[in-house]
Amino acid sequence: MGVFVGLISFVERLQEDILWIRTSTHKIVFFSDGPIYAAMVAACDESEAQMRQQLKFIHSQVISILTNTAVKVLENNPRFDLRNLLDGTDKYLNRATDDVDHSYQHLLNSVHPFRLPASLRNSIGSTIKSKSQGDSLFYSLLLARGHLVTLVRPKNHIFYPPDLLLLLNFVNSTGIIRENDATFTPICLPEFNNSGFLHMHSCFISDSVCLLQITPNSEGFEEMARNKNLVTEALEASGTLKRLETLCRMEVEVDSHYFPVQALEIAPLLHFVYRSHSTSQMVSPHPSAPYHTVEEQQRLFRLYERVEARVKLLDPDHHKPHKVYYERSNTEIVVAWVTSGFELYACFESVTTKQTAIKGCNQILKWIKKEESSLFLLNASIW
Repeated sequence: MGVFVGLISFVERLQEDILWIRTSTHKIVFFSDGPIYAAMVAACDESEAQMRQQLKFIHSQVISILTNTAVKVLENNPRFDLRNLLDGTDKYLNRATDDVDHSYQHLLNSVHPFRLPASLRNSIGSTIKSKSQGDSLFYSLLLARGHLVTLVRPKNHIFYPPDLLLLLNFVNSTGIIRENDATFTPICLPEFNNSGFLHMHSCFISDSVCLLQITPNSEGFEEMARNKNLVTEALEASGTLKRLETLCRMEVEVDSHYFPVQALEIAPLLHFVYRSHSTSQMVSPHPSAPYHTVEEQQRLFRLYERVEARVKLLDPDHHKPHKVYYERSNTEIVVAWVTSGFELYACFESVTTKQTAIKGCNQILKWIKKEESSLFLLNASIW
C-alpha cells in the first residue's frame, strides 16, 4: 500500500495523472475519481482499458455504500480515513472483485436476463405494476437465481447496467436477505444519482425468487412490505410463482436458462457470447466440454477478453480495429463480429474452416433472433 501511495504522490507533484505502469511481467493500472484511487496488479493479457473498467466498478461499489459525499469529505480533509465507514462491507467488495475477473456481464457491460417464455415475463411485469401501490416507488425488480426476470420503472428513468450489476452483487454476495423476512437498505446508484441514497426493500418470495423495490422514501418500509405481500399473493394465486420456481430448478436443458451450446444444433460450435447494444443485454450458453472445468472456463474468458481488446482497439499494441476478427489455435477457432447493433464472440472446433465458422456465426444470430423474446427483457413495464 505504501508503494502505491508513494507512486501517486510522486506523480501528483508533477501535476500529472498516473494511469498505468508496465513491467516485464505485470501491469499496474490506476483509476481515480477525485481523491479516491483504486489500483490493480495483473499478470495476464488484460488491456489497460479493461482493467480500468473493472476498477471503475469497484469504485462504484464504494460509492454505492458511501455516496459521492465521501469524495467531498476527502477533498476537504485528505487525512480522513474511510475504512471505518466501509467496515462490514468486505463481502460486497470481495464479490465485486471476483465478478469483474470472470463475469461476461462485466466484460461487456451488460445484463444476462433469466430465460423464460415472453408471456410469463410479461405477466409477471403486469402483476408487479398493478399490485404495487404508493407514489414513492421508483423501481421494482424480480430476480430468479440471481438473474433479472423483469423490472418496472418510471417512464423517464432508465436503469443503467452498472447500477443493476451493483444490485445483483448486493443480493448475491450476502445471505442476510435469506436469513431475514425482508431488509430495507440505503443504497446509492451512481449512474442514477451519485450524491444521495435510495432505499431498497429486498425479500425472497420463494426459494429462488427475490423481489427488490427501490424508493427515495427512507420511511417507506411498511409501504414496500405491503406491496411485496400483494405481489406475492397475486403471483401465487395465478400459479406464476410456482411456474417460475420450477424453471429455476431446471438444470442444463435445451429450453432452460442454463441451455447447452448443443441446443443451437451447430455442429462445430463450442461456445459463444452475444451482446445486444439496443438492450445492453447478453446471452451465453452454460459451459460444456471442452470448457467444463474451472481452469478451462477461465482460459476461455481470458481468450474473449483479449479478442475484445483487439476488436475494440483497447490494446495499445494493436492499432487497427476489426469489425470481424478470426483467430486459429490448437485448441479452438475464435471469431469476433462487432457491428453497431451487436457483439458476437464465438469459439469453434480447431479443425473448422473459416467459411464454416462464419456460417456458424450467422446461424447463431438466426437462433438468437428466433429465441430473443425468451432470452431478453424486451418490453419493461413503466409506471
